[in-house]
Amino acid sequence: MSAHIADQVVERVKFSKYGFVIQLDESTDVTNCSQLLVYVRFTPNNAAKTELLLNQDLSSTTTGKDIFNVLDNFFKQNELDWEKLDGCTTDEAPSMFDRKSEVRWLSRDNTARRLFELRDELLVFFTEKEHDFQTDLEDEDFISRLAYLSDIFGALNHLNLSFQGPDCTVTEFISKLGAFIRKLDLWMKNVESKRYGMFELLTALESEPTDEFAQEIVHHFSLLKTELKHYFPDVTCCTC
Repeated sequence: MSAHIADQVVERVKFSKYGFVIQLDESTDVTNCSQLLVYVRFTPNNAAKTELLLNQDLSSTTTGKDIFNVLDNFFKQNELDWEKLDGCTTDEAPSMFDRKSEVRWLSRDNTARRLFELRDELLVFFTEKEHDFQTDLEDEDFISRLAYLSDIFGALNHLNLSFQGPDCTVTEFISKLGAFIRKLDLWMKNVESKRYGMFELLTALESEPTDEFAQEIVHHFSLLKTELKHYFPDVTCCTC
């Protein structure tokens, strides 16, 4: 990225109407050198725009502290205000801490779970910023839904990972997918009976889901089962 284009992006980010968010991506190039890519999403007018903000070579170590220092120096050199940063996600880059708020950067692969686990710290952070998200974090129903999404995303991620690798045969794929669909049927019956033991985070909350939310969970399981049968018709017809 040329210096002229980079300067233009920085200037537009400075005057973003609603602050900005960034995504960090740490990768390795063909020469085996680590590269830090920082993408920024901002609103120069009334439409959101995404641009490459920084492409920086990293040293031999790529810890969270190293990445934070690179980013902090870039902000200082270009007079970017940390207070206008509304969010950050990472993809492959190590986790790091914002030295002001001590809020851990969120990883894209398990954002929902991280958000749930850090809900108290984030509540303090957004309360200090007087951000609207504070209201959601104080809402028990919102937290219940977040816990459920974290649990179901975790189950789906576990299923997906079990399909990876050269040792997974077609027979194993059919067996695992069929087992998961049957598990959905069991989970639906459990939720209808107000049994939530299969949900790690949801059961960690003091209050149980409302009847309305329980019905939504059952409906969601039904839709998920339908989608799996739609995408894998030749497989699911042999397992259900």
